Amino acid sequence: MHSPRPPAPPAMSPAIAVALAGCALLIIGALLWKNFGPSPEPQWAHEDAAQIQSGLDFPSLNIDAEELQRARQVHDEAPELSRELRAQHQALIEAIKEANRAQFTDAEPIDARSLQARIDDVSAALVPATGPRGFVPLGSPLFEACATSLEELLAALRRGAITLDEASTAPALPRFASYREHCGNVIPMLRQHNLITNNALWQTPSSPLIFDILQRYRFAEIIHTIQPTRLQLAPYEYEMLTRWRIEDAEAFDVRTRRRFLSRVSTIIPDYDVNLAHARLDVHGRSPAEAIPRFQQLVSEHPDSARYRDILTELRRSAGLPARSTTSPGTP
Repeated sequence: MHSPRPPAPPAMSPAIAVALAGCALLIIGALLWKNFGPSPEPQWAHEDAAQIQSGLDFPSLNIDAEELQRARQVHDEAPELSRELRAQHQALIEAIKEANRAQFTDAEPIDARSLQARIDDVSAALVPATGPRGFVPLGSPLFEACATSLEELLAALRRGAITLDEASTAPALPRFASYREHCGNVIPMLRQHNLITNNALWQTPSSPLIFDILQRYRFAEIIHTIQPTRLQLAPYEYEMLTRWRIEDAEAFDVRTRRRFLSRVSTIIPDYDVNLAHARLDVHGRSPAEAIPRFQQLVSEHPDSARYRDILTELRRSAGLPARSTTSPGTP
């Protein structure tokens, strides 16, 4: 005898079915969004993130080549030179080439004082026509030829066609004549200031741009007693030059970097001077050794989330709890 069949469950109402289906779709959608949707918003703004992640070091200096070009186009002025001044311009270029050639160990001796006087005279004659924004563009033929010939020399170094010692003292003539007269002996400077590696590669993507700025800066220095060098360069390139001088630990010693930092506020008003001082103070120290200095920084600026987060990252790097329960100044 069969037992009675249990009664069938009541049919689900259409409203409940629709609601459950909607919930299922929401759950599936959430899972898909989590796995395939856009990344969550970063905890910090880009600049803060770079500073925090760099810890004791300055973030890598990234010069925007397009912004650099735009800044120069806005700043520089192409002066209209009379026939007489065009002759003076050419005389200046030739005098600079002569000075550049004299920098190599196999160069013929020159009367440096007489040559400098000639450079001073012809450049002073040009300034009334160029003003502070038109003098540096006069050096464009030198800058462009130097960039090309320097790359040729670096390529020869990488191929082993010339040694680093030869490139730093007297690269062969006539092969490297253009480099000699348009650049001068810049290889030792590039090595000293961490712009190229021992393998003749640019140290960073921004290194050739820094050298380009240095070329313009060197040209501007010719008339620095007449027109301040800073006014002759576009603000953006002078800011990048200043940051490099402060932030590259391999380019300058700490004492020199402090000197540049002491002037930065008039050049880059929003530069984080407090953080830069702290980083220079702990140069060469480990995260654990640097913690007291950054605790001091946080104590002096309690409203700075950036400083607190850097301290947290330092403590984490040192293997300490992210938040200290000890008194300020204690690691």
